Amino acid sequence: MQHMTRVYLNGVAFLAYFNNKVSSSSTIMKIRSSFNLKFRKFYQALLPHVDTYDLTLDKVFLGGLREIPTDLFFKWSVGFFIHDIGKGAEIQYHEGEDAYDRSKVIDHVKVGYESITKKTNYPKEAGLITGYHHEYYGDSEGYGPFREELQKFKQKNPNAKQESCIAYDMESVLSYKALAYFPAKALEIIDVYDSLTDPRRVYRKALSLDEALDMMYKEFIIKHRKIDPILFEIFTGFIREKEAN
Repeated sequence: MQHMTRVYLNGVAFLAYFNNKVSSSSTIMKIRSSFNLKFRKFYQALLPHVDTYDLTLDKVFLGGLREIPTDLFFKWSVGFFIHDIGKGAEIQYHEGEDAYDRSKVIDHVKVGYESITKKTNYPKEAGLITGYHHEYYGDSEGYGPFREELQKFKQKNPNAKQESCIAYDMESVLSYKALAYFPAKALEIIDVYDSLTDPRRVYRKALSLDEALDMMYKEFIIKHRKIDPILFEIFTGFIREKEAN
């Protein structure tokens, strides 16, 4: 509960910070101007079928970087708060010191996703966030129901291609027009950062802010394509500003 609460609070604060940043044209222009040098290679690997000249910020983020409306802000916040609800079925494992069991780790996402979408009245957006927050852009170390459904879709539609990396709306994700759901990609970053810096974790020494950010950049962006580099850059500004205040 402590972890989910921290992720919720940081998630809400990050969404507010994100809205404030993208409302400024200077932030968007800064990202656009550095896109080719800093980000294009990352996204080209995810969307190899998209022509280099067509791979723009507005192509990566379906509809471009824009403010999150109030109704989605609330629904996404609910998802942040309950994202790990599936761990309840194996709480002793997740809070204990047992050896790594990938099957149990994967199950917490499936259990949480099915519980929210089939057994509760939580917003559907919250269910998708819960189920998709470990997808890691399809990396082999990631997991979740979206990739399973995507594979089925590809088998039935072998010529279909995802034209964007991130969508703000559920429909574009569920119709496989995009590789990922915006709030789930934001949550991946917040979730990993909290895990790395949490002093209560019994199986890992807590990292400092700089150590955590450095590790995430090297392991989750450079070595593997897991978290989104543009969202990570915005998050880096958010967490440094938060810690400084």
